Amino acid sequence: MLLKTRGVVINEETRGESDKILTLATKTCGKLRVYARGARRPKSKFFAGAQMFSYSDYVIYSSQNVKSAAQIDLIESFYAIRADYDKLRRAAFFCETTDKFIPIGAPAEQETFLLLKTLLALKKNSAPDKIIYIIFCLKFLQITGYAPKLSESLSEFVFKSEISNLFVNPVCDDFDYEKYLENFFRENFDFKLNIPKFQNEG
Repeated sequence: MLLKTRGVVINEETRGESDKILTLATKTCGKLRVYARGARRPKSKFFAGAQMFSYSDYVIYSSQNVKSAAQIDLIESFYAIRADYDKLRRAAFFCETTDKFIPIGAPAEQETFLLLKTLLALKKNSAPDKIIYIIFCLKFLQITGYAPKLSESLSEFVFKSEISNLFVNPVCDDFDYEKYLENFFRENFDFKLNIPKFQNEG
């Protein structure tokens, strides 16, 4: 059976000398694990679309619970994020969060939409990176039902934050929202952030 979907690579694992297993967040098929044969070879037709953060159209062959990439057409590589360490670190956190909270095969329409809009905002510098980080965390926790107990100012901040335009005026300038949320994730969900390394195309 062939599946056609569009999604973001939120995790990658190496297999052998040239293969990868990709974890995809998709709106239509939920979270998927897909075997991409030869994807580590720079000249592979899968190479560009099998990198972390890559947003692509996928044709996937599914047989006996094994899913393999038949075609990957890259839409957006988010290279600007990969070239900036601070953006890279935040994007890695966004992907790890999405991966950790969604079971394989579970619906992920809202989470995938939020992740994609956040990566686009990070790439386009739509707002300061710190604000983008905070908005993603709060929106994701709302979507998944894990919202922490928030102070009055932070609660107001949540409802004033809109991922669509990424414009926000924090009501409490001396509160370190980013540090608060980072600690919340680490203490409650045992996060161990892995910064991806990228192969050069050749």
